[in-house]
Amino acid sequence: MKLIDAHTFREGRVKVFKRVGALKGTWHYRLKIRSRSGFVIRSTKTPDLYEAIDIAQTAFDAISYQVKQGRDVGIDLIFRKLWINFCSAHQVAQSSVHRRKLYEGNANRYFLPFFGAKRVGEITDATIDEYWTWRLAYWSKQKKAPPSARLNPAHKTLQMEAQMLKQVFVWAVRKGYIEREPIITVPTKPPAVSTRRPDFNRDEWTKLRKLLKKWCEEKQDATRGPHATAASHRMLFHEYVLFMCNSGLRPNEARQLRWGDIVPIKKDAKGNPVIQINVPIGKTGARHCVPTISAARYLDRIKKSRSQYLGPSDFVFCYENGKPISVATMSTKFSRFLADTELERDRDNRRRSLYSLRHSYATFRLLQGVNVLDLAQNMGTSVQMIEQHYSHVKPIQLADIHAKKVEIRAANPLWEDDDYPDKSCTAPGYLDTR
Repeated sequence: MKLIDAHTFREGRVKVFKRVGALKGTWHYRLKIRSRSGFVIRSTKTPDLYEAIDIAQTAFDAISYQVKQGRDVGIDLIFRKLWINFCSAHQVAQSSVHRRKLYEGNANRYFLPFFGAKRVGEITDATIDEYWTWRLAYWSKQKKAPPSARLNPAHKTLQMEAQMLKQVFVWAVRKGYIEREPIITVPTKPPAVSTRRPDFNRDEWTKLRKLLKKWCEEKQDATRGPHATAASHRMLFHEYVLFMCNSGLRPNEARQLRWGDIVPIKKDAKGNPVIQINVPIGKTGARHCVPTISAARYLDRIKKSRSQYLGPSDFVFCYENGKPISVATMSTKFSRFLADTELERDRDNRRRSLYSLRHSYATFRLLQGVNVLDLAQNMGTSVQMIEQHYSHVKPIQLADIHAKKVEIRAANPLWEDDDYPDKSCTAPGYLDTR
């Protein structure tokens, strides 16, 4: 870096200068702190020389004092240490398990491998640009990637990562480690047309349900079939999949669900219970959700299969030791199950995941004429998100109307074949969120 109009003080340890090509004539300073390698280079944000000299010498005294006191300063604080300090002091430590895992996952995969050994004071806007180039090519350079990994990450995913990084650097400014946070802007633009979420249509869901039931009921003998514990896990997985597609909950919301969160609120015309789920704090905060009537049956079957862990504070989806299921384990199990069928990918060749159950719930509800606002409230999302990602449902609804094929007695695609022999039975008020 070429310096012009340089002025040196404190035996050469403080230098005030201008950068070549600076349009506003702003002065900068460069500090050399004893017992520390590298320089502290910052802008004084003023074109006045005497004011700039005062700012530079004040900064020199302040940083020198911090170093003498053994405190962390941006000149030698590496990002890895900054991240640890941030997590210990920030609300990440008090957030939900899912949120903590999200922070830890992004840090271990992306932030720490790239920024970890870099000095915080040396991370510039250009460094951030280099990070995005590295990040966009990350999974294409990995020998083995998980099923959920995308070679081209979604714009929303990158936005979330950018927001996490911003929080760290804003906190670093507030603590005095750096003068300003680098500009963190996601380089990619969202697609002009939203992508359709991978889900299951009615025939695919019927096929999945039958294969799942057959897999779960495989008999155990000396040479084949699951042992007792594995059979129990299969049963739990079976009910979990059916429940997820009948409730629209997010995987982590179901993981945190406790028996005390499930409240009976009424019965339908046939005496079947309608339940309300007090969804724990998750991605969009706590809310009330009313699932389909079938969801209550699946929960009841789980309860009847157990002899313990049925208290209000016990987890609904848990193992023999009472600990809640792992979302990662369930996701992997679901992916492996689909891989053994012809349902792993949708008609657009996109790989389905555990979230496809939530997307299927939304699609089925819309096809049955549920109001978009009611559905958004029940699922804990916005009307905009429903309209953006499930816009393909409306043409199908209009096609049925124009073809005069709307029948009051249409079967609920989520119910089991033996759930309601009378196919005209509906679930009154199942999305009444009042």
